[in-house]
Amino acid sequence: MAEKKEAKEKSKAKAPSRDELEAEIRAAAQRIFDERRAKGLAGDEVADWLAAEAEVTKKHKLP
Repeated sequence: MAEKKEAKEKSKAKAPSRDELEAEIRAAAQRIFDERRAKGLAGDEVADWLAAEAEVTKKHKLP
């Protein structure tokens, strides 16, 4: 019973603000960049940003 209540509360959770989303995307892009550089892989900041944006969008189930 507690699981249903928890799931219901999560579904009612307030969506993050635009500033919160941007900060989360920025942090994810930095993490992606760091991981890519540590592996010696080629890439660029735009690809890192787009990957981070997709990751955060999926996480928050945004369109």
